[in-house]
Amino acid sequence: MNKKKFAIQLNTILASLLLMSRLIIIIFYSGYDFYYITPVLYSLIASLFIIVTLLNKKISKYSCILLMIVSTYYFVGILNGVTDLSILDIIIYCFIPVFAMSKEINTKMLLRIIMFFSLLSIPVIEKLFVFQYISLQQVDMSVTYAFLFCIISACLHFIYFRSSKNILDYICYIFNVYLLIKILSVGNRGAYLVIVVFILLMQILYIKNKEIKKNKRRMVWLLLLIESVFLIYFALNIDTIILNLFDILSKNGINVPSFIIKMRRQIIGNDISNGRNDVYSFFINSILVNPIGYGISSSNAISNGLYAYPHNFILQFSFEFGLIGIFFSFFVVYPIYLLIKKQNMIEKNFKILIVFLLINTVPKCLISGDIWEQSQLWMMLSIGIMLFKKKERIYDK
Repeated sequence: MNKKKFAIQLNTILASLLLMSRLIIIIFYSGYDFYYITPVLYSLIASLFIIVTLLNKKISKYSCILLMIVSTYYFVGILNGVTDLSILDIIIYCFIPVFAMSKEINTKMLLRIIMFFSLLSIPVIEKLFVFQYISLQQVDMSVTYAFLFCIISACLHFIYFRSSKNILDYICYIFNVYLLIKILSVGNRGAYLVIVVFILLMQILYIKNKEIKKNKRRMVWLLLLIESVFLIYFALNIDTIILNLFDILSKNGINVPSFIIKMRRQIIGNDISNGRNDVYSFFINSILVNPIGYGISSSNAISNGLYAYPHNFILQFSFEFGLIGIFFSFFVVYPIYLLIKKQNMIEKNFKILIVFLLINTVPKCLISGDIWEQSQLWMMLSIGIMLFKKKERIYDK
């Protein structure tokens, strides 16, 4: 094995550990009662990062500029006494992910490793899916989102890389179907959003792929049109549909999915946003007052402990980085444009990597999550910058 190939494989393992860090901690801490998993995992990530850097010292200058901006706002926040984020969290969830995306990654290997991670949960699956909110029959959102990485990776691997000769892959496929069913039963609405967006995006990419015969694309186009009409109808009549669904399922003794139970409660309480409207209003007004930005992880201090973060990556980037944050948000979503408008110009495996990161980033981070706990968001930002600047890296691995 040559040095370059070895470096790519190590960087792929590093990226998979970064993306799966939350799930690994959940499985080993909550499932196997291994309470030292966090320092062990962080040490492994740091070690891999050092080795990969020694093997391949090349890094995008744009990534360096990005990290310099983050560092500046971090120290400004420290000096102003508004930042409550540790330097370790920034390194693990921001710096190293950006560095990892500046180097080559084997997409097929990445998806395979991530879907294999799901198998670690088999002996402790019931402990992981214990209800956090019994009245809602809902598990912890972090568990739901963490397993979605495995489910999306298994779907993409099945679509693009499956081989009838590998039995272990098919075991992963089957187990992740089981996980998907479980999440649809006890997961939050954010999980539904991720799944719906994934299905719609895959259909759009299929339609835009000129290598596929026109009649097949027309069939998918018709299906997408029907789905779009249904989703619009659902959005316009969500109150009535949710209430009727709850009544029908309850009366027939069918387990009501957590998503419907929670939505019904919010509809009755006349707050379907689950308090998000107040959160968004506060941060939008704060951004207008100070368009320069308040500093990294400053939400808690500026809101006097009222809001930990905005629950929206666009608002959080803008709140913490000011006008620069608007550009950050643009680079995160820019690959969507390339996928839809110019997907045939992007190498297949790199396109799959973008889809994987995109699905696990944008839908979730638009409605939930702190940007300083989302390594995939910083990976997506890094890719967006590199694609925008002359498609700096389109690799074939």
